[in-house]
Amino acid sequence: MVARARPVLDPLGALDGVRRSVVRASGPLARWLLVDREARVAAFGCVGLVVAFALALACPGWAIGVGTVVLGVPHVVSDVRYLVVRRGLARRASLYAGVLVAAVGTPLGLGLRAAVVGAAIAVVFARASVARRAAVLLGLGAAFGLAWVYRGLAELAYLHAHNLIALGFFALFARRMRGVAWLPLALFALLAAFLVGPYAVPALTWTGALTRAPAGLDLFTLVSQLAPTVEGSWAIRGVAFFAFAQAAHYVVWLRLVPELERPSPRPRSFRQTGRALARELTPYVVALFALGTLVFVIWGALDLAGARIAYLQTAFFHGYLELAVLALFAAEGLPAPPREPGAAPDAA
Repeated sequence: MVARARPVLDPLGALDGVRRSVVRASGPLARWLLVDREARVAAFGCVGLVVAFALALACPGWAIGVGTVVLGVPHVVSDVRYLVVRRGLARRASLYAGVLVAAVGTPLGLGLRAAVVGAAIAVVFARASVARRAAVLLGLGAAFGLAWVYRGLAELAYLHAHNLIALGFFALFARRMRGVAWLPLALFALLAAFLVGPYAVPALTWTGALTRAPAGLDLFTLVSQLAPTVEGSWAIRGVAFFAFAQAAHYVVWLRLVPELERPSPRPRSFRQTGRALARELTPYVVALFALGTLVFVIWGALDLAGARIAYLQTAFFHGYLELAVLALFAAEGLPAPPREPGAAPDAA
């Protein structure tokens, strides 16, 4: 299987060469980051969040659109890989049934209510005690009741909460870490507080973000999509916060979770990463996801707003998958990922 994927992975060797050159040029700092996993998580997380914050202040429309079409499919790959494949859930028929119920219920207008029912189906067949399953089902029942009574508000709340769920998974995977590995969560809270605070709108006005946007992702359109029930400056702050939280969501799934879940404290080479993907997801699935990314990137270059909507309509299932897996973790606990063969990393 890996041998078949080798021609596809050849370009990754060039990236490894570039990285080795950067490491040599950077000196002790780069070598320290290569050795210390917690320092690497803190550094990459904080740098990613600062970049996300800057983009949310300078051009939230561009950040939301480009981030979705470029990083959307890769982050779904990470979602499936670390929540399902590496957690041994890929053979759980109940999980697929739950996600299917959510996926079918959404176009029928049930939305979040269908997602909660789907999560409940997965929990009913969870490998946990009756008491644990009953407790989780009780919580899901309360969520269903709220989603039924406050339908529009619940859908809007979940739209924003979906980005924050990634931070919850980060905290779950980092639970054994100490010290600086938790800095990204603290920094997220600080920067998010600014974006929802009174100085956000003056800052957005100063950067020109209120008028700088691609076609179809202007401030008025984004407010109608992300904060339709909110008025005035709160709606503007809601759009900026969503842009920041979405980018943070991608930082977690594409950089931080892979760091936390790697068996070795040292990073993989790009070539090793490609081999691991091919081994866990099969080369055919990797190629399919790569093709999907290429399609959305090209589409986005022609029609960014249209490509974003198409992506959301195609990949909406992964949010319901996260909800179902989160419910399963609540019932069963967090299963340990499998040990990988040949985990020793290449020299950087």
